[in-house]
Amino acid sequence: MDVNYIKMENKKWHSKYIYSSCKITSSETTNTIICHSKLSFEIWSNVIDNLLNGFSLRRIAEENNISLLTSFRVRQKVLYDLKCFVDDINLSRKVQLDEKYFSINLKGTNK
Repeated sequence: MDVNYIKMENKKWHSKYIYSSCKITSSETTNTIICHSKLSFEIWSNVIDNLLNGFSLRRIAEENNISLLTSFRVRQKVLYDLKCFVDDINLSRKVQLDEKYFSINLKGTNK
């Protein structure tokens, strides 16, 4: 099936495309993690890098000049998309796992 589309220029945001046959519009960010976001790609990249480095939400918000609520929502969106990605992976053959030790804070609990 041959898909025809018309490029609609939009200088403020990303370019949009309209498909001739069904009149549906899409953009460069459709079905991506930054879809419907007003944050720039650089901020998204910095936030994801900060998440991988284990920064707190407050530190992420301060370093990227965004609110605490925005940093929380970005983290939730990243974690949800990672979960969806991992759920789609099917392992085959033998799999070898190594142990990973995490520090646990039991302060304030009854032992």
